[in-house]
Amino acid sequence: ELGTSPPWEPVCDGNPTTSVVGGSQTGVVSIFLAGIYYVFGEAARSTEKRRATKQGATLREWLFTATRYGTVVLALAYVMTFGLELSMNGWLATYYREGFDTQNLVVASTFAATFSIAAGLLRPIGGYVSDRLARAERNILPVFTGRYREQWTFLSLCFVVCTMLAMTLAGLSGQILLAVGVGFLVGTACAFAEGAIFAQVPAMFPNSSGAVAGVVGGVGTVGGIVYPLVYAAPVLPNLHVGYALVAISMVPIVALTAWVFRPDVAEHANEDGLVSRRDAPRATDD
Repeated sequence: ELGTSPPWEPVCDGNPTTSVVGGSQTGVVSIFLAGIYYVFGEAARSTEKRRATKQGATLREWLFTATRYGTVVLALAYVMTFGLELSMNGWLATYYREGFDTQNLVVASTFAATFSIAAGLLRPIGGYVSDRLARAERNILPVFTGRYREQWTFLSLCFVVCTMLAMTLAGLSGQILLAVGVGFLVGTACAFAEGAIFAQVPAMFPNSSGAVAGVVGGVGTVGGIVYPLVYAAPVLPNLHVGYALVAISMVPIVALTAWVFRPDVAEHANEDGLVSRRDAPRATDD
Protein backbone atom coordinates (compact mmCIF):
# COMPACT_ATOMS: atom_id res chain seq x y z
CA GLU A 1 0.00 0.00 0.00
CA LEU A 2 1.28 3.41 -0.88
CA GLY A 3 2.17 5.98 1.76
CA THR A 4 -0.14 8.80 2.67
CA SER A 5 2.13 11.48 1.21
CA PRO A 6 1.13 12.83 -2.21
CA PRO A 7 3.27 11.39 -5.05
CA TRP A 8 4.34 14.85 -6.14
CA GLU A 9 5.55 16.22 -2.82
CA PRO A 10 8.52 18.43 -3.71
CA VAL A 11 11.93 17.20 -2.66
CA CYS A 12 13.78 20.38 -1.66
CA ASP A 13 14.90 22.26 1.41
CA GLY A 14 12.33 25.02 1.00
CA ASN A 15 14.97 27.73 0.82
CA PRO A 16 14.62 29.91 -2.32
CA THR A 17 18.20 31.11 -1.85
CA THR A 18 19.41 27.67 -2.90
CA SER A 19 17.81 28.02 -6.33
CA VAL A 20 19.15 31.54 -6.78
CA VAL A 21 22.70 30.55 -5.86
CA GLY A 22 22.53 27.47 -8.08
CA GLY A 23 21.29 29.53 -11.02
CA SER A 24 23.98 32.18 -10.57
CA GLN A 25 26.68 29.51 -10.45
CA THR A 26 25.39 28.04 -13.69
CA GLY A 27 25.45 31.46 -15.31
CA VAL A 28 29.02 32.12 -14.21
CA VAL A 29 30.16 28.76 -15.58
CA SER A 30 28.38 29.45 -18.90
CA ILE A 31 30.08 32.84 -19.28
CA PHE A 32 33.44 31.28 -18.43
CA LEU A 33 33.00 28.56 -21.05
CA ALA A 34 31.92 31.13 -23.63
CA GLY A 35 35.13 33.07 -22.97
CA ILE A 36 37.23 29.96 -23.45
CA TYR A 37 35.48 29.21 -26.73
CA TYR A 38 36.01 32.80 -27.92
CA VAL A 39 39.73 32.70 -27.13
CA PHE A 40 40.59 29.19 -28.21
CA GLY A 41 37.87 28.33 -30.73
CA GLU A 42 38.89 27.75 -34.32
CA ALA A 43 37.08 28.61 -37.52
CA ALA A 44 36.16 26.02 -40.11
CA ARG A 45 39.23 24.34 -41.56
CA SER A 46 38.46 25.16 -45.16
CA THR A 47 36.76 27.81 -47.25
CA GLU A 48 34.39 25.18 -48.63
CA LYS A 49 33.36 24.18 -45.12
CA ARG A 50 32.69 27.81 -44.12
CA ARG A 51 30.71 28.43 -47.31
CA ALA A 52 28.58 25.32 -46.82
CA THR A 53 27.88 26.25 -43.20
CA LYS A 54 26.94 29.83 -44.12
CA GLN A 55 24.56 28.67 -46.84
CA GLY A 56 22.83 26.38 -44.36
CA ALA A 57 22.39 29.09 -41.72
CA THR A 58 19.07 30.45 -42.97
CA LEU A 59 15.59 29.89 -41.61
CA ARG A 60 14.47 28.11 -44.75
CA GLU A 61 17.43 25.73 -44.62
CA TRP A 62 16.81 25.16 -40.92
CA LEU A 63 13.19 24.21 -41.57
CA PHE A 64 14.33 21.90 -44.36
CA THR A 65 16.94 20.27 -42.13
CA ALA A 66 14.51 19.88 -39.23
CA THR A 67 12.18 17.75 -41.36
CA ARG A 68 14.77 15.30 -42.70
CA TYR A 69 14.18 11.67 -41.78
CA GLY A 70 17.47 11.60 -39.94
CA THR A 71 16.59 14.64 -37.84
CA VAL A 72 13.11 13.40 -37.02
CA VAL A 73 14.21 9.94 -35.94
CA LEU A 74 17.13 11.21 -33.85
CA ALA A 75 14.87 13.77 -32.16
CA LEU A 76 12.30 11.11 -31.29
CA ALA A 77 15.06 8.82 -30.07
CA TYR A 78 16.25 11.63 -27.81
CA VAL A 79 12.73 11.92 -26.38
CA MET A 80 12.95 8.32 -25.16
CA THR A 81 16.49 8.73 -23.82
CA PHE A 82 17.28 12.26 -22.62
CA GLY A 83 13.60 12.96 -21.98
CA LEU A 84 13.47 9.74 -20.00
CA GLU A 85 16.55 10.79 -18.05
CA LEU A 86 14.94 14.11 -17.11
CA SER A 87 11.76 12.39 -16.00
CA MET A 88 13.54 9.80 -13.89
CA ASN A 89 15.79 12.38 -12.23
CA GLY A 90 12.75 14.14 -10.84
CA TRP A 91 10.69 11.05 -10.11
CA LEU A 92 12.85 8.27 -8.68
CA ALA A 93 13.24 9.69 -5.16
CA THR A 94 9.46 9.85 -4.84
CA TYR A 95 9.11 6.41 -6.40
CA TYR A 96 11.56 4.70 -4.05
CA ARG A 97 9.88 6.35 -1.08
CA GLU A 98 6.24 5.82 -2.03
CA GLY A 99 6.46 2.64 -4.10
CA PHE A 100 8.32 0.73 -1.39
CA ASP A 101 7.03 2.60 1.67
CA THR A 102 10.51 3.91 2.44
CA GLN A 103 9.77 6.99 4.52
CA ASN A 104 13.45 7.92 4.91
CA LEU A 105 13.84 10.64 2.29
CA VAL A 106 17.63 10.63 2.50
CA VAL A 107 17.80 6.93 1.69
CA ALA A 108 15.30 7.29 -1.17
CA SER A 109 17.25 10.22 -2.64
CA THR A 110 20.51 8.28 -2.35
CA PHE A 111 19.00 5.37 -4.24
CA ALA A 112 17.73 7.78 -6.91
CA ALA A 113 21.20 9.28 -7.27
CA THR A 114 22.54 5.99 -8.63
CA PHE A 115 20.48 6.55 -11.77
CA SER A 116 21.81 10.08 -12.23
CA ILE A 117 25.39 8.91 -11.80
CA ALA A 118 25.00 6.29 -14.51
CA ALA A 119 23.10 8.57 -16.90
CA GLY A 120 25.61 11.40 -16.52
CA LEU A 121 29.03 9.82 -16.19
CA LEU A 122 28.61 6.98 -18.69
CA ARG A 123 27.34 9.09 -21.58
CA PRO A 124 30.78 9.55 -23.23
CA ILE A 125 31.01 5.78 -23.60
CA GLY A 126 28.07 5.84 -25.99
CA GLY A 127 29.82 8.28 -28.31
CA TYR A 128 33.16 6.51 -27.95
CA VAL A 129 31.72 3.13 -28.98
CA SER A 130 29.99 4.75 -31.95
CA ASP A 131 33.29 6.28 -33.10
CA ARG A 132 35.19 3.04 -32.64
CA LEU A 133 32.69 1.02 -34.63
CA ALA A 134 32.68 3.58 -37.43
CA ARG A 135 36.49 3.67 -37.64
CA ALA A 136 36.83 -0.11 -37.51
CA GLU A 137 33.86 -0.57 -39.89
CA ARG A 138 32.59 -3.33 -37.65
CA ASN A 139 29.07 -4.74 -37.85
CA ILE A 140 27.63 -5.72 -34.48
CA LEU A 141 24.15 -6.59 -35.75
CA PRO A 142 22.99 -8.78 -38.66
CA VAL A 143 20.85 -5.86 -39.87
CA PHE A 144 21.75 -2.38 -41.13
CA THR A 145 24.91 -3.81 -42.69
CA GLY A 146 27.53 -1.13 -43.24
CA ARG A 147 25.69 1.41 -41.07
CA TYR A 148 27.93 1.05 -38.03
CA ARG A 149 26.77 4.03 -35.99
CA GLU A 150 23.14 3.21 -36.70
CA GLN A 151 23.61 -0.33 -35.39
CA TRP A 152 24.97 0.89 -32.06
CA THR A 153 22.25 3.53 -31.70
CA PHE A 154 19.52 1.00 -32.45
CA LEU A 155 20.98 -1.49 -29.97
CA SER A 156 21.13 1.20 -27.29
CA LEU A 157 17.49 2.17 -27.85
CA CYS A 158 16.43 -1.47 -27.53
CA PHE A 159 18.41 -1.60 -24.28
CA VAL A 160 16.38 1.35 -22.97
CA VAL A 161 13.07 -0.39 -23.73
CA CYS A 162 14.17 -3.66 -22.13
CA THR A 163 15.42 -2.00 -18.95
CA MET A 164 12.18 -0.02 -18.57
CA LEU A 165 10.20 -3.25 -18.76
CA ALA A 166 12.57 -4.74 -16.19
CA MET A 167 11.94 -1.71 -13.98
CA THR A 168 8.27 -2.67 -13.71
CA LEU A 169 9.11 -6.30 -12.94
CA ALA A 170 11.63 -5.24 -10.28
CA GLY A 171 9.10 -2.94 -8.69
CA LEU A 172 6.41 -5.61 -8.62
CA SER A 173 8.84 -7.96 -6.85
CA GLY A 174 8.82 -5.64 -3.85
CA GLN A 175 12.62 -5.72 -3.58
CA ILE A 176 13.85 -2.13 -3.43
CA LEU A 177 17.52 -3.03 -3.92
CA LEU A 178 16.61 -4.92 -7.08
CA ALA A 179 14.69 -1.87 -8.32
CA VAL A 180 17.68 0.36 -7.54
CA GLY A 181 19.97 -1.96 -9.52
CA VAL A 182 17.62 -1.97 -12.50
CA GLY A 183 17.34 1.80 -12.22
CA PHE A 184 21.10 2.00 -12.58
CA LEU A 185 20.80 -0.09 -15.78
CA VAL A 186 18.13 2.28 -17.11
CA GLY A 187 20.53 5.17 -16.52
CA THR A 188 23.29 3.25 -18.28
CA ALA A 189 21.04 2.59 -21.26
CA CYS A 190 20.08 6.28 -21.46
CA ALA A 191 23.74 7.29 -21.31
CA PHE A 192 24.80 4.92 -24.08
CA ALA A 193 21.91 5.94 -26.34
CA GLU A 194 22.39 9.67 -25.80
CA GLY A 195 26.08 9.44 -26.61
CA ALA A 196 25.32 7.36 -29.69
CA ILE A 197 22.68 9.81 -30.92
CA PHE A 198 24.94 12.85 -30.67
CA ALA A 199 27.78 10.94 -32.30
CA GLN A 200 25.48 10.49 -35.28
CA VAL A 201 24.44 14.13 -35.59
CA PRO A 202 27.71 15.53 -37.07
CA ALA A 203 28.33 12.33 -39.00
CA MET A 204 24.93 12.48 -40.69
CA PHE A 205 24.71 16.30 -40.98
CA PRO A 206 28.27 17.62 -41.33
CA ASN A 207 27.18 21.02 -42.67
CA SER A 208 24.25 21.64 -40.33
CA SER A 209 25.12 19.80 -37.15
CA GLY A 210 24.28 22.83 -35.00
CA ALA A 211 20.74 23.14 -36.32
CA VAL A 212 20.12 19.41 -36.01
CA ALA A 213 21.58 19.31 -32.50
CA GLY A 214 19.22 22.13 -31.51
CA VAL A 215 16.18 20.30 -32.86
CA VAL A 216 17.19 17.00 -31.30
CA GLY A 217 17.97 18.52 -27.92
CA GLY A 218 14.85 20.68 -27.86
CA VAL A 219 12.41 17.96 -28.87
CA GLY A 220 14.07 15.52 -26.50
CA THR A 221 12.95 17.48 -23.44
CA VAL A 222 9.32 16.57 -24.21
CA GLY A 223 9.86 13.21 -22.57
CA GLY A 224 10.78 14.92 -19.32
CA ILE A 225 7.32 16.51 -19.28
CA VAL A 226 5.14 13.64 -20.51
CA TYR A 227 6.64 10.56 -18.87
CA PRO A 228 6.15 11.66 -15.22
CA LEU A 229 2.45 12.07 -15.96
CA VAL A 230 2.38 8.40 -16.91
CA TYR A 231 4.35 7.24 -13.87
CA ALA A 232 1.92 8.88 -11.46
CA ALA A 233 -1.31 8.43 -13.44
CA PRO A 234 -4.12 7.89 -10.89
CA VAL A 235 -5.76 5.23 -13.09
CA LEU A 236 -2.82 2.85 -12.67
CA PRO A 237 -3.05 0.15 -10.00
CA ASN A 238 0.38 1.04 -8.57
CA LEU A 239 3.50 3.11 -9.21
CA HIS A 240 5.34 0.24 -10.91
CA VAL A 241 3.18 -0.23 -14.00
CA GLY A 242 3.95 3.18 -15.50
CA TYR A 243 7.44 2.12 -16.57
CA ALA A 244 6.04 -0.68 -18.73
CA LEU A 245 3.54 1.70 -20.34
CA VAL A 246 6.35 4.12 -21.17
CA ALA A 247 8.37 1.24 -22.62
CA ILE A 248 5.44 0.24 -24.83
CA SER A 249 5.10 3.84 -26.03
CA MET A 250 8.76 3.70 -27.11
CA VAL A 251 8.24 0.72 -29.45
CA PRO A 252 6.88 2.83 -32.37
CA ILE A 253 9.93 5.11 -32.07
CA VAL A 254 12.26 2.12 -32.22
CA ALA A 255 10.32 0.74 -35.19
CA LEU A 256 10.60 4.07 -37.05
CA THR A 257 14.31 4.14 -36.20
CA ALA A 258 14.71 0.67 -37.70
CA TRP A 259 13.08 1.86 -40.92
CA VAL A 260 15.26 4.96 -41.25
CA PHE A 261 18.43 3.04 -40.35
CA ARG A 262 18.03 0.64 -43.26
CA PRO A 263 21.05 1.16 -45.54
CA ASP A 264 19.00 2.30 -48.54
CA VAL A 265 17.13 4.88 -46.44
CA ALA A 266 19.96 5.91 -44.10
CA GLU A 267 22.20 6.78 -47.04
CA HIS A 268 19.87 9.65 -47.96
CA ALA A 269 18.35 10.36 -44.52
CA ASN A 270 20.00 13.80 -44.44
CA GLU A 271 18.35 14.79 -47.74
CA ASP A 272 15.06 12.89 -47.89
CA GLY A 273 12.36 13.97 -45.49
CA LEU A 274 8.80 14.97 -44.77
CA VAL A 275 8.84 17.90 -47.20
CA SER A 276 10.93 18.69 -50.25
CA ARG A 277 13.28 21.65 -50.43
CA ARG A 278 10.86 23.26 -52.84
CA ASP A 279 8.04 23.01 -50.28
CA ALA A 280 10.05 24.46 -47.40
CA PRO A 281 8.71 27.91 -46.40
CA ARG A 282 10.78 30.80 -47.62
CA ALA A 283 12.22 33.20 -45.07
CA THR A 284 12.79 36.89 -45.52
CA ASP A 285 16.54 36.45 -45.08
CA ASP A 286 16.80 33.74 -47.73
